[in-house]
Amino acid sequence: MVSCNYRRITMGIITLVITHTYDDMVVLSSTIRFWLDEIHLKVG
Repeated sequence: MVSCNYRRITMGIITLVITHTYDDMVVLSSTIRFWLDEIHLKVG
């Protein structure tokens, strides 16, 4: 019973970390894309 609970908690933490990291990556990539567009507009 305890090991099952531990496993569920571990899976929950892993899922949380993956989801959080994925969200950060999406925000980061969109921010980088925005900056690239700004640079292109200023240069071109």
